[in-house]
Amino acid sequence: MNVSSSKVNVAGHASPFYQSDKRHVCVCPSCSYSVRHQSMLSLLFFWGFILPICWLINLGLFIYAQYCLKHKVQFSSVAEDEFPTAYELNVYRSKMVVANTGLAVLNNDIKHQNTDRNSAESISLPELEPASTHCDSSISDLNSPSTFRTSLANHCPNIIRICDSSDLIDPVSNDMSASSIDLYHSSRLDFLTNMSTDVIDFHHSMRKKYHTWAGRTLLSLAGFLVILLIGIVGVGRNSSSSNFLAPEWRSSSK
Repeated sequence: MNVSSSKVNVAGHASPFYQSDKRHVCVCPSCSYSVRHQSMLSLLFFWGFILPICWLINLGLFIYAQYCLKHKVQFSSVAEDEFPTAYELNVYRSKMVVANTGLAVLNNDIKHQNTDRNSAESISLPELEPASTHCDSSISDLNSPSTFRTSLANHCPNIIRICDSSDLIDPVSNDMSASSIDLYHSSRLDFLTNMSTDVIDFHHSMRKKYHTWAGRTLLSLAGFLVILLIGIVGVGRNSSSSNFLAPEWRSSSK
């Protein structure tokens, strides 16, 4: 893998792979059609209270999108530059090692310096504050790995020894140890796993949305039919009672 292309890849993205907010979607015909027409669900539903035929159109849209079209989950193709690169993994792993061990190492150094204050290599407490300050500023400067490691080597040698002993990928020579290769392949597998989870969740959420609006449409249509039936029955009874009373009213008027 070319290191220069890896650096360009990192610079070209808005955020690194472990902070990416990109979500993959299902590309089956049903989901593709549903995404384009999902705004019509609520529109036809509310228009149905004025024109009930809109409810029938809404149900037809639901049946066509969710059952007539192919609705099996389909995954989109993944470009090679979407996978985490070796350089990104190197930077990410360096950050994790320093974040998890930096505080513990600094505390151990302080205890060790306090106990060996009278020895030749001891460091007094007033001289310890700039070192910890520089170390904190180095830890916060995670966007520049070379400056970060150089500063740590000068002020916090224990941390840099731990980082060097973790079999990290060398960003210059691009040599990958066995553990680094395992990390690289596992990261690609995790990427595909997260992608499949996003696609399946999107597919189910889209179908659930259409089923929810279809259920609301059915309930509204059923309520409209019940009200219409009650109105027809009421009108029929009023007309029959008026016809029954009409002869008596005519005879009494005579």
